[in-house]
Amino acid sequence: MILWAALGTGTLVHGQTVKLKLSKEFVQQQLDAAAKQIKVLDKETPADKFPKTFENGKEVFSSSSWWCSGFYPGTLFYLYEGTKDPDLLKKAEDKLTYLEKEKNNKGTHDLGFMLFCSFGNALRLTGNTQQYEPVLTTGANSLASRYSPKTKLSVPGITGPGIIPSL
Repeated sequence: MILWAALGTGTLVHGQTVKLKLSKEFVQQQLDAAAKQIKVLDKETPADKFPKTFENGKEVFSSSSWWCSGFYPGTLFYLYEGTKDPDLLKKAEDKLTYLEKEKNNKGTHDLGFMLFCSFGNALRLTGNTQQYEPVLTTGANSLASRYSPKTKLSVPGITGPGIIPSL
């Protein structure tokens, strides 16, 4: 069976298009369920670590230097936005304490993922420019330090065996 879905356009099942009807209630139910799930994950996640994956039935956590470290606090912020649950906002802000040092990380081209998903959403949702703008500005300067005037390119760095990402 072929199943293809695109929000707003419809679902193609066996060659026939069926219009999707997403209600506000359905979306809210999904956000509420995701909030409950992330609270379970939060209980298992060490304060100074970030969820990464599951291997052999066990949770694997990362340090703040992992390129996806900003996704977890970013997800907490998105779920706070969708549910208005102040506990999620607190959990997100607590995680930022352990992520903030990455603003000085000049060894990665992934600072946008690390800082904007997290601190960018914190700024957007709280409006706390005094707390979050300096982190984002320092991170932007760290990222800009990777610029090479000779090549007129940002130096991406090698992320794996022979893998050179490009923007």
